[in-house]
Amino acid sequence: MTISQEELEALYDAEVVDQDGEKVGSLGQVYVDNATGEAAWVTVRTGWFGGRKIFVPLATAELVDGQVRVPTPAR
Repeated sequence: MTISQEELEALYDAEVVDQDGEKVGSLGQVYVDNATGEAAWVTVRTGWFGGRKIFVPLATAELVDGQVRVPTPAR
């Protein structure tokens, strides 16, 4: 998934959903690949008060209607 700088800025605090549109959590931080400078990974805040963070590769995600859709189920 290649994301422009404008799209990257819009991703902060975006909702992350699974392939069925079920909420996984809120996007936390974006990590870039040092070699290419492109966004490669994001953290997703899940659980009560966003207390748990998981890493999601952007290579398997897509940006749809302002949400980040990942190919894994929310549960």
